[in-house]
Amino acid sequence: MTVEEIIRMLENPATIGEALLEAAKLPFRGDDKVRFEQKRQHYIDGLSDHERPRWVGEMKNFLSVYDGCSVGATDGAEAPPGPQRNEFKTDIFISYARKDLKRVQPIVKELQKKGWSVFWDLEIPPGESWRSYIKKRLDESRCVLVLWSHFSITSEWVIAEADEADKRGILVPALLDAVEPPFGLSHIHAADLSDWKKDTSCRAFRELVNAVTSKIYSSKPALPGKAPDTVSAPVPKSAPVKVSSMSKLQPLRTRVEKGISAVAGLRTWQVISWKTLIIALLALAVVMVFILPKVISYTSKTVEIPKGQKILNDTESGNNEGNDLKILFADSFNNWDYNHWQNGTSNFSFYGRTQQRQLLPEGKNGVLRLELDTYNPINGSSPSFYGTEVISNQTFSPGVSVEIKAYFEKPLAAGIVGGMFLYNSTGTFHDEIDFTAVSNRPNQIQTNFYANEPLGAGHPAFNPISGALTDEHTYRIEWFKNAILWYVDGQLVREQTNAIPQHPMALHMNIWAPAADWPIAFNGALNPVTNPVANTAFFFNINSVRVAQLPKILSGTTQSRIKIQY
Repeated sequence: MTVEEIIRMLENPATIGEALLEAAKLPFRGDDKVRFEQKRQHYIDGLSDHERPRWVGEMKNFLSVYDGCSVGATDGAEAPPGPQRNEFKTDIFISYARKDLKRVQPIVKELQKKGWSVFWDLEIPPGESWRSYIKKRLDESRCVLVLWSHFSITSEWVIAEADEADKRGILVPALLDAVEPPFGLSHIHAADLSDWKKDTSCRAFRELVNAVTSKIYSSKPALPGKAPDTVSAPVPKSAPVKVSSMSKLQPLRTRVEKGISAVAGLRTWQVISWKTLIIALLALAVVMVFILPKVISYTSKTVEIPKGQKILNDTESGNNEGNDLKILFADSFNNWDYNHWQNGTSNFSFYGRTQQRQLLPEGKNGVLRLELDTYNPINGSSPSFYGTEVISNQTFSPGVSVEIKAYFEKPLAAGIVGGMFLYNSTGTFHDEIDFTAVSNRPNQIQTNFYANEPLGAGHPAFNPISGALTDEHTYRIEWFKNAILWYVDGQLVREQTNAIPQHPMALHMNIWAPAADWPIAFNGALNPVTNPVANTAFFFNINSVRVAQLPKILSGTTQSRIKIQY
């Protein structure tokens, strides 16, 4: 069986299992065998209707690299070149304090279960020095997991290893105890495992796995340099100093940190050399002359705003004046605009029991009608629903407000889903921010998000609304670099202030009927038909869409406050 035939089998939900059995016989090369097993396990563990089409698309792209190969090929058969990772011998290098050995063991065990190779042993081969061996293993690792604890934050070796990993961009920190990482190494978010009960499904451990996976598949080999007899000197510990971590200011930040570290290590009775004094004064001058003005004027700045506040927009205030509001994307659907929306013939999504139609819906007279039919004219031999999805040509980044006015048209049956979401997929991982209307919950709206995460349930929550889903509501997502705020009719229903998506995302809107693997949204009494005469149509209507740059003039006050980054 060829790869092309396997890919065709993936397009039919009834033959996905058989396709995976055949695909497992392909002559995978390097790490691709592990990657395939991970993707297959995702399917075995269960995918929701919303997740399956993305999983199918990602698996098809993955297998397409092997187009031209046949299953059952021998190990010596020619295979397409896989990722160029021959320079690496280890997936994960774990840096930790020896006194934490018992706490590190279960973490290692769970990482190895995922098929990753882990270096964490303290044994040194005969004839090699400690420094040269550790440097060699660091250079040969795709990711360095540093476990901070009361013991490791004072270990010069752990700090040196973390510093080396940070320079290469492969550092993944985690907390075994509630401690502050050493000075200069606290700028990367650390998964908090201080209260971990060996539960691999908990949020902190999933954060860790996602971060490790991201580093493994994006890592680059260490650049050749001097002989590996030296390890970079440990960064001196000091009280935390808050310095802007913006990439444009990173070189200045590094120099300032070194100068401050030198001063912090002095005792009052020591004689200060002229060289040290000059470095300290230069560091202070750099802070005053360069850093502070840039932090104050830099457009990507941190601003305190009230928790739960509203941001004024032109529909609430009546005009744009005084709101610093810039419209990036808007459609009132008086007619169909191909400049805004992708051509539907490129959309082959299959959500649950629903194939998305290949023709775009009508957008006219101020309404975009997303249609779901119980009869599918394309797939008559295997009955399925016939849905609709529209996807914006434009993508958006943090710092925007996405506002959609939508409602289910009456009559409405149980078992129907209307989706409004931002989405980006980079392969195994994806970003997403959702509003999902589930007809089984007529007086609630589901919110969800994914932040560079593999397929899975995400972080869903049902939020009450005033009225029903058949009433028009204004759904608004305010997406910052470090926060997401969900509003319905101007009222905050949910906020998220950590693990925030960062990739540019397109806007998707759709209607579909889920399968039984999403029981909250499934309706066993609603089924597709094989006769077009028996067709029933349902509609999820969009009255308007608007995406705006978030204003810098904010309104509202409460006692509880959060920090928002533009």
